[in-house]
Amino acid sequence: MLGTMTENYFQRLRAQYPISFLSDERLELLLNNIRSEDELKTIFSYLQKHLKSSPNHKENGELLFSYIDKTQYSVREWIEAIILFDNWLENQGRKTDFKKMIGYIECSTMSPENKMLKYNLKELVEKMLNEFGFVG
Repeated sequence: MLGTMTENYFQRLRAQYPISFLSDERLELLLNNIRSEDELKTIFSYLQKHLKSSPNHKENGELLFSYIDKTQYSVREWIEAIILFDNWLENQGRKTDFKKMIGYIECSTMSPENKMLKYNLKELVEKMLNEFGFVG
């Protein structure tokens, strides 16, 4: 991720997110796949809002990973798609919650177009947003 800063981020984020919401292993996996502070802020902003909105920490902390595990795409590819989606929403003057966003991304992976061509996830989500928009 951000070089030697990873351990510092891990400790700060560990203090903010209960293990029941996001395990050490999952937190480390995210940090190892984030490439910039902007990505870090975006991903953990969504996770923070998601944490506050849900009393069932374990299920919802694992939600992102349950979607990732259903697809052939990596954690890094999912992070790129989330960042693209967030930028798209910002350009539209809109917001959404994390559950709807990652649900849309996961649904995009099941599109008929993706069955034949196997798009890069970021490109696939961009294509779906541009062609079909987003209600949510």
